[in-house]
Amino acid sequence: SNVTQSKRTHESIENNCSNETKTEEQQSKRINHSKNFEGLCGVIATCNRNFERKCTSELLELITEFAELIDQHNVSNEEDLLTIEKEIQNLKNSNKRFNVVDVACKGVIFINFIDQKIDPVAFVKYITHKFHTQQICARAIQRVIPIQKTINTSKDAILNTVKELVPKYLLKDLNSPEQKIKYRIFYSSRNNDLIKRDDCIKSAAACVPVNQFQVDLDNPEAAIIIEIIQKFAGITVLKNYKEFYQFKLQLPNSNNITYHKTNKNKSKDSKTNKKDNIHTLNNNNNNNNNNN
Repeated sequence: SNVTQSKRTHESIENNCSNETKTEEQQSKRINHSKNFEGLCGVIATCNRNFERKCTSELLELITEFAELIDQHNVSNEEDLLTIEKEIQNLKNSNKRFNVVDVACKGVIFINFIDQKIDPVAFVKYITHKFHTQQICARAIQRVIPIQKTINTSKDAILNTVKELVPKYLLKDLNSPEQKIKYRIFYSSRNNDLIKRDDCIKSAAACVPVNQFQVDLDNPEAAIIIEIIQKFAGITVLKNYKEFYQFKLQLPNSNNITYHKTNKNKSKDSKTNKKDNIHTLNNNNNNNNNNN
């Protein structure tokens, strides 16, 4: 009995050691992920806890749909279309266009856009417009937020990125020196206590030229988005904030909810829908070009 008890004790010690090793490996993987956050662009999606996998799957389908529309744009004949569809399938399999980045935070997904043709702001504008105009809901995704640039979380890095993006995306739209853009800073922080909300917002506002911008919390024309998740921060500066429906993919107080159809539920005969979607994409692109 003593021999059996000693064997059990030895096995329990080995199991504890292996569990500790696994935990250390998992933590090291997360740390390695956080080191690679700088210089990415893509989208953040939020969902309820324990719905991360469904949210990821749904979001990847929506991004794939948008990527296909971009590729089909300006295609004139069926032969070119078939060739591009084959290329799309190959790219999907090799994950060369976008990939999932583990942010180690419950209820939050980040998809990195590797392909520079896929613009995160254009994607979010397209998908929110589609959902709200067609009165459909996502099954798992609550909000999807465009991220133009990611950085390692620090106050200086955030402020430098705001200084970089504001002239690039907003100042060029001013028609006259006297015109002022109404804007608001949207700040969200998860699992990070190092940066204080009010201090970060005030410092970011100080980076915006006072003679060309004015704060409007109720009716902003433009938005500066600051999303902090642990050691990772995503920054976005966008105009026409109202056109993004607060980044929501859920309809409030809807009795008859129609969910977005996944690829498994879609019929094979979808040419009409694709034409309508391409038409919507063209209109959005024309609006973006006019604003640019």
